[in-house]
Amino acid sequence: MTTERVMASGERGAARDPRARRKHLALAAIAVLASPAAWLASLWLSWGVQDFTCSAAASADSDAPAAGLFVILLVMNIVLLVLAALSGVVGWVLARHSRAATQQAESDGGNGESANRPGVLSFLGVTAAVLSLLFCYGIILITANPLVFEVCS
Repeated sequence: MTTERVMASGERGAARDPRARRKHLALAAIAVLASPAAWLASLWLSWGVQDFTCSAAASADSDAPAAGLFVILLVMNIVLLVLAALSGVVGWVLARHSRAATQQAESDGGNGESANRPGVLSFLGVTAAVLSLLFCYGIILITANPLVFEVCS
């Protein structure tokens, strides 16, 4: 056997391994849920931190630390934006991996069941990528708020 044939049979064996498939499906599910969770965290934390800081400063009759709050909001939202974008990248990679495994199984004359399972992984991967785009846009809009309006105005 050539090394290419051994590697290909090893890749097929890994693709058909139920534990590896479950790990990929779990990773795809996490990728689907990560970008909405990042958007929700961005929305809650931005509002909560800003409201708490501005209310505390107003109740103490002092000026709000606008510059520090601006930096905190900006850094926090950029970190959540990166998290949401990474979930889309992971989803896209999983979808491409799934499509390659499906094509490999079909070209090897695999049965319908082995070619059918990667379809779910592909769907979840594409869904994660699309959700990532949508929720990244939402996080960008939340991040732009302190850039446009004054903090604690």
